[in-house]
Amino acid sequence: MRLRALVLPLLTAAVLAVVPTTPATAAAPDPATTGSHSVTTIEYDAGTTLVTDPSTLLTYPEQLEGALYVPSGPGPFPVLMFLHGRHGTCVYGGILEFVGPRATCPESPATSNVASYRGYAYLATNLASHGYLVASVNANSINSLDWAGDAGAEERAQVLARSLDKLGEWNTTAGPGAVGTALVGKVDLSRIGLMGHSRGGEGVDRFIEYNRTRTDGPRYTGLKAVFALAPTDFGAEAPTGVHWAVLLPLCDGDVYDLQGAHAYDRGRFTDPATAFTRAQYTVTGTNHNWFNTVWTGDDYAGSDPACNKANASSVRLTDAEQRDVGLAIMASFFRRWVGGETAFDALVKGAEALPASACPGAATTCPTLVRTSYLAPAADRVLLAQPGVATVSATGFATNTTCTPTTTGTGCPTNPTRSIATQHTLGWTAPATFSAAVPATNVSGLAALTFRTGVNYNDVRNTTAAQDLDVVVRDATGATATVNAAAYTAALRKPPGGVDRELMLDGVWIPLSAFAGVDLANVTQVQLKTRTASGSIQLAELAFQK
Repeated sequence: MRLRALVLPLLTAAVLAVVPTTPATAAAPDPATTGSHSVTTIEYDAGTTLVTDPSTLLTYPEQLEGALYVPSGPGPFPVLMFLHGRHGTCVYGGILEFVGPRATCPESPATSNVASYRGYAYLATNLASHGYLVASVNANSINSLDWAGDAGAEERAQVLARSLDKLGEWNTTAGPGAVGTALVGKVDLSRIGLMGHSRGGEGVDRFIEYNRTRTDGPRYTGLKAVFALAPTDFGAEAPTGVHWAVLLPLCDGDVYDLQGAHAYDRGRFTDPATAFTRAQYTVTGTNHNWFNTVWTGDDYAGSDPACNKANASSVRLTDAEQRDVGLAIMASFFRRWVGGETAFDALVKGAEALPASACPGAATTCPTLVRTSYLAPAADRVLLAQPGVATVSATGFATNTTCTPTTTGTGCPTNPTRSIATQHTLGWTAPATFSAAVPATNVSGLAALTFRTGVNYNDVRNTTAAQDLDVVVRDATGATATVNAAAYTAALRKPPGGVDRELMLDGVWIPLSAFAGVDLANVTQVQLKTRTASGSIQLAELAFQK
């Protein structure tokens, strides 16, 4: 699936005028720092297991092999498991081929197995140094045979389950070869996190449901968090019952249509009575491959000035910079939701910009490098405006409709729109106001006012490089406090470029401390007021959140 990529905002002078500032929060720890544990890396081979595609009933062997990153100390340690995506499995005459697992790579002429599972050592070693037992597993047979059925998602879920089974065995008895007794007493399967890349991302998503209904082995109730890295979404997954996040690389030349956004939108409200969160991270200048050090090719091959490295206005990151950003996001996510390290709250929720270790180039780019959409558990949010969920009023808008994009991006004014949530379309040529009543008037125990938005770049009413909104909070006495939204987000900037542009809904997080002078225990209304002469935006999920 190597077609084209999304265009990114360019840091022109006009745009820099509205670069958001970083909200004042206590700084989270830098996830890039090395922890106190020394780390031992062990390559293992536990033989093969048979996996089955549920639709074609094709059954074939997959090698249970990979790399373990084991912290020093007695343990037990929380378990993280990584799963790579679809990549060539053997190097044959310098060319990657999909020709099977390690044991079946051609021997004449000599070939070598592509160990994609080794490509996340930078992330695994960092997390192991902080006391997490990490396993990165192989899926090369599946890569060679996932051309039919569900594109291998179910088989990948089976491999994850059986790899967890092995860790459970090795916690009490010696494992094969170099594993020996290295894991005895060190495996805590009551705290599990999964990361999957590309088709591996859909594999970890599928594992959620597979684990819930599994009949060929234990079900892991300790599954806490799942992270999908540039995932596919062929099976229309809707994650539930775990903390879940997705990273969308905005110069992805492989999964160019950013399918992981679909899973985020489907999964937003699947846990109405449980305490699980959702997060979406759209990352400027990143491609599909370079989160894996084995995948050295640049998958973006288009000509768009924002993503083409040869262009002077490109915002592309280097491969090392891309991994720095990926580490900051993924390590923070797992340390918060698997390890319970609450110091990472601000980073995972988008209330704080990335640390300096993940900020390439000028410091002004850091607040706009990652756009975070975050949704708290149902008990920790008050949803004010969402089509079909909450009633709102609007005055002064020339356009005031709702739309629901399809998975191909059609259905809203700007095509393509990659966020498939039902959303408001607001257009104006004169001052206009969008108003929402507050059903629970006491929001003093919550942390922020949030919403998701994107600029309809093809609409001629968007005559400026960026939009802005006055966000007004009113209490029962009539007192109001007003904040400019553009100071807290890059989501109100129109994406420049050509036909590759795609609209995303990205999050705005405004701390309630910014609304000084109103009684947060008695809030009655929130308003969004236009600040430019004309414009058109998409809007969803206006809420107060914890």
